[in-house]
Amino acid sequence: MVTRVQHPSCGQAIAIVWSGWVLFTSVGMCTAASSQSLRWSLHASRDAHYPGEPVLLTLTVSNSGDQGQAAYFEDDLEVSSVEIRNLSGEVLTRGSTINRAAGGIRPTPLQAPPGRTSSRSVVLNRWCSTLLLPAGTYEVVCRVRCRLAPEDPAQPGTGLRWRGSVQTKELRVNVSIVQMDLQKFRDRLERRRTQAFPTAFMEKFPTVAEEYTAREMLASTESTLAVPYQLQMLTGGGLATALGRDAVNSLARSNTLEAAVGLMKLIENGKSQDVRWDLIQAVYRLRESGQPEIITATDGFIQSYERSLLRWHQVERDVSN
Repeated sequence: MVTRVQHPSCGQAIAIVWSGWVLFTSVGMCTAASSQSLRWSLHASRDAHYPGEPVLLTLTVSNSGDQGQAAYFEDDLEVSSVEIRNLSGEVLTRGSTINRAAGGIRPTPLQAPPGRTSSRSVVLNRWCSTLLLPAGTYEVVCRVRCRLAPEDPAQPGTGLRWRGSVQTKELRVNVSIVQMDLQKFRDRLERRRTQAFPTAFMEKFPTVAEEYTAREMLASTESTLAVPYQLQMLTGGGLATALGRDAVNSLARSNTLEAAVGLMKLIENGKSQDVRWDLIQAVYRLRESGQPEIITATDGFIQSYERSLLRWHQVERDVSN
């Protein structure tokens, strides 16, 4: 028996191509029109910051259209790159994209329902340092890379997130750095610690988002005053891996004996195992500061812990041989 394959006629073929083109074009036009209804903005949480104090920025998306949108970010952070410029436009500090460990959880999309405004927090100091900036006003330029698509459908896995085009938004905001006031800076750190580690005796309990943001800001603080708080974060456990790495990085840059001793205790006590490689690297980075007290305190440590180039397979030397 011979099976006959019936090919579409010329008219049918044209109709199929036309239908596909109309569908593709309508999706593209819908996405373009929807993206034009979105307004992006960036603002700082306070008017003035001390050198090294984490600058909390808020990324806001307002939707004036009649179709809900969702912004899917390309990596596991919201910002692709950040620059700090003086008011003459000269770039003083530039931070590139922060790449987390492979397999990390991507953030949920930033939903923008019709007629609504949505926002997400961004800590500037994760990209750019403000520690050495003299007092003055600066312009922060953030480039946000995302893919726009209709709001999450009722049934996940339908592939709607891939329909939108990748877009890059450039957002700007002015940030002021003022002369250091140590007492006020300490007070701000203590308030953040209270929110980051709430107790049952608090009058106003922070939300989950407020607690996470407070921990993120403590982890990113560039000051020797923050060293005890950052060690507390790592000692307590239950910290998100990304925040743990931020805290370890800040400790490594503090160039203090307190940080070196604290890091070695964390390693020897088996604390913060998910960032153990980072802890070992941080001790070696502290030794690179050249401070005699740090080198003396860590001499025994480097005899037991090798600075392995393999991120997840640390090699410990057997000191008995």
